[in-house]
Amino acid sequence: MTLSKETLIKTQELLRSQITDLENQEYQIEAQLKDVTFKNFKVNGVEKRWNSGDKQSYRVAFKHISEDVDFYITNDENPINDVRWSSWSYSSIKPEEYIATIKKCKSYIEAVHEMLTILESPEQLEETVSKVIEIHSTQIAPLQNQRWDIMPQLREIDSAIVEIDNKEELQKALQLFAAPVYFAEPYRINKNNRVRSIKIEQKKDKYFAIIDDIRKKVSEHEIRDFYRHATKIVPSGNYEYDNEGNSIKKFYKTDNMFCDREQALNPVKTEITEEEFKAIRRY
Repeated sequence: MTLSKETLIKTQELLRSQITDLENQEYQIEAQLKDVTFKNFKVNGVEKRWNSGDKQSYRVAFKHISEDVDFYITNDENPINDVRWSSWSYSSIKPEEYIATIKKCKSYIEAVHEMLTILESPEQLEETVSKVIEIHSTQIAPLQNQRWDIMPQLREIDSAIVEIDNKEELQKALQLFAAPVYFAEPYRINKNNRVRSIKIEQKKDKYFAIIDDIRKKVSEHEIRDFYRHATKIVPSGNYEYDNEGNSIKKFYKTDNMFCDREQALNPVKTEITEEEFKAIRRY
């Protein structure tokens, strides 16, 4: 049974809403995790990691409450395999800033020293790490699994909607190009070739485009691209002179498709503001 586009869109909105709700719940729990502290370090995140086979572990990140000092610890046989900190210095210190600068340096070094002291005996983190892993595995992971189960369904719905849109656009294009359509802005076939007119002929399940009197086989994708080019608005700008001889930049727009070559070569232009010109160009 093929679902209607309206039903697919409603299903799409529902699935997206469910994903957003699950993500919000995850963010709230992750925010609570960051309230978990050990001495002057707070939890900055937790990541499930897969080792060889089906064996899994967790890596918990800690960050100092005030200094740019952080470290990681895992709950496996090698809990500490990465120790690092920044290296920086000050120069051209003003006399009135000297004491404050020294205090800042001491605070940072003290934070690094505290980190190294903690890592010297990582077993003291076991209780905190276990608490974080339990929260992640019992609260965050189930939400993630629900979200991951929904994602394939949403991709399937998205693809079905795109397929319907493509078919609708193709039918509009075939109706439009049943007779020759002339462009104000030529269509770029490739780097060196641009064309002014296109007509589409259908032979069973094959399509042929008469492009400036040259007949060639084209795909449905190309036909849809022709249609988008034909239906777009073409902006332009040029300098003109007022009655006093001053140069003024003016902006215009015009349709891009016409049923007559002369109209396409000399389209009627409508003056627009610079803001509208920029908006059309971005679109």
